[in-house]
Amino acid sequence: MSSGDFETELEQSVQDHLALIANAVKAAKARIGEGVASQTQSAPVPPSPAEPRAAVDFNTPEPDFDPAFDAAAGAPGEADAFAAEPAPAPLPEGAIAFDDLAVEGLDDEGIPVWEDPP
Repeated sequence: MSSGDFETELEQSVQDHLALIANAVKAAKARIGEGVASQTQSAPVPPSPAEPRAAVDFNTPEPDFDPAFDAAAGAPGEADAFAAEPAPAPLPEGAIAFDDLAVEGLDDEGIPVWEDPP
């Protein structure tokens, strides 16, 4: 086989592949077009609002809130939010205690140690 034959065969192969790709693109475009057309025909039209929505006026001043409102509504005040937590109640007799990861339960890197040292 001469180099001229190889060159013409390669050119023909490339042309064949490009033609296959072009046909595949055309077929895909046709399928997409059919899908879009069927969706637009069957899609319901959204209802238009009966009246336009009110515009927001960002220049309106904020209303003054009554500080007594917090107490009346039972919402926690600032003092309650920063109050110290009460001490936990002791466990009842026979309850299983949990490991609070005390300092002696950690290794040098701060990883909990669950086994007794050798």
